[in-house]
Amino acid sequence: MGHYLSEMTCKKCGEYFCTCKPEKRKFIRENRYLVLKNTDIEKHCNQEDKKWLASISTKISEGRYLEEKEELKCVVVESDWPEHEEVWSMIESRGENK
Repeated sequence: MGHYLSEMTCKKCGEYFCTCKPEKRKFIRENRYLVLKNTDIEKHCNQEDKKWLASISTKISEGRYLEEKEELKCVVVESDWPEHEEVWSMIESRGENK
């Protein structure tokens, strides 16, 4: 239902991609996002479902705003795209070399 993102937290300080531990950390793929394709929403959801999704989306956006977080912007590469594993390799390399 969602896509994966790496999480690499330092056991010492709890920060992502910290520099306090020089040894390599293992890259871990984790299910951290819910991604819904707009064409799938149109195809499989009725008006009530769409209103419900819009309400939830608004609630989350307002919550992020109140927490002074920026709007969440992501790049999604579907698993059937030829670039999918290449993109994962790029992210893994970035994470493991930090």
